[in-house]
Amino acid sequence: MSVSGAAMTLATELASLALLDRSADDTRLLAYFCLHGIAAALGAATVWAMLPRRLKTSWQGAAFIFSIGFFIPGLGLLAILMVIYLAWQFPKGINTDRYVEIVLPQYLSTEKDKVVLGDLRAGHARRVLASASELVDTKLRVLIALQNMRPKVAIPMLQGLLGDPAEDVRLLAYSMMDAWEKDITQRVQAAQAQLDALEKSTASDAGEQGIQRFNAHRRLAELFWEQVDTKLARGDLRVFALKQSKQHCEYALALDPNAAGVWLLFGVVLVELGMDDVAQRALRIARGGGADAAAVHKQLARLAFERGDYSAVKRYMQAVESSERVTHDLRQVSRFWTGKRVDLSL
Repeated sequence: MSVSGAAMTLATELASLALLDRSADDTRLLAYFCLHGIAAALGAATVWAMLPRRLKTSWQGAAFIFSIGFFIPGLGLLAILMVIYLAWQFPKGINTDRYVEIVLPQYLSTEKDKVVLGDLRAGHARRVLASASELVDTKLRVLIALQNMRPKVAIPMLQGLLGDPAEDVRLLAYSMMDAWEKDITQRVQAAQAQLDALEKSTASDAGEQGIQRFNAHRRLAELFWEQVDTKLARGDLRVFALKQSKQHCEYALALDPNAAGVWLLFGVVLVELGMDDVAQRALRIARGGGADAAAVHKQLARLAFERGDYSAVKRYMQAVESSERVTHDLRQVSRFWTGKRVDLSL
């Protein structure tokens, strides 16, 4: 059928072409179109017979093949035959899956998440974010809930997620860290601009100006320490922030030597810089000036631990436990050093 049909198509097409010449005879032109239409119909019938059964589903396909043969004489049907031949020879190259089934995302209620995650604790958040089997949307909800936590608690958890397999988790963690970093950088710049304005000021009230300068230096010392305490500053930037905090503490103490809070911060910074002897003196001055006992004894216990004086560590941690202003985690550490039962529940 295909060979005879192709032969009839070719013969009819050649006959129609023989009717074409340079004369302007309308009868010959009409006869050409009639024979050419018959050749296109024969060619379409031949091609249609060669098509697989699954492609013979509507008359539109046959009409399309006929139009190709009619408007592109010879070459149109030849191109369709070439396509059919290639489809038979290479079926896997054509029968490809262009569509895949995807799982629709689940849109969760914000109010419900707010109720569920409103009292989220740091320990539970760490377990959820560190779990490789936890769902991505659960991790994202926990990440959003971290915005209500203190940066000191949240940022170390965010830093641990920068290598998470889920791209959405990585991007959200990075964007949250970047927002916190930009916020503290802007506050440092604002405090530094305020200090520069005070240095250039020619106000006659020296006492008031001294108080403002003291507050500006204390603010900068606290902000640089916040960069270190939240783990935003690392490596050389951490050392730079510690040195800047130390310098501004010194400036502030030169203006007000009785500022117990600045002495405490000064001692903590010195501990981080490894200046243990000076740090211990600063911490004792801070305690004598009325600084928070738990914070002072915590740092003194750290210095004692680094010296290997464990009896002093126990003594300082007993003082920490007796304080009312102490976090749950620090209280459990102090109970451990004093030999008491530790509550590990979070």
